Amino acid sequence: MVEKLGCKTAADLGAIFTDFFTLQVEPYIGDAIRYLELTTEGKQWIANLHSNLFQSGHRPARIGPFPGVLQPTSASLSMIT
Repeated sequence: MVEKLGCKTAADLGAIFTDFFTLQVEPYIGDAIRYLELTTEGKQWIANLHSNLFQSGHRPARIGPFPGVLQPTSASLSMIT
C-alpha cells in the first residue's frame, strides 16, 4: 500500500496522511463516528482523532523519527535540576 501511495518513508506517509484519511477512510467510518458522539468517552476519542489529524497536517516536521537527535539520559536530566 505504501508503494501505491507513492511513499518511500514514514515522513512521506505523514505528509499525505490527512488527505488520505479524509478521502479514503472517513467515508467508511461515518456511522461509527455518529455512535461515538453519543458518549462522553466517544466524544473524547473523536476530539483526539481530529487533534491528531490537525497536527499531522500542520506540523509534518514533528513526525519522527528524527535522525541525529539525541534522547536525554537520566544523567543529563539530573544536571538540569
